Amino acid sequence: MTQKILILAANPKTTLTLRLDEEMREIDEGLRRSKNRDQSF
Repeated sequence: MTQKILILAANPKTTLTLRLDEEMREIDEGLRRSKNRDQSF
């Protein structure tokens, strides 16, 4: 069964730009590693 993750982000005008593309990549990589972690044994 496929699960979906909803990520909401906001960047107030008075703050620095968020690095959402980097964070999404890190989340995606972590999910891929966790999905395949049991297959390496």
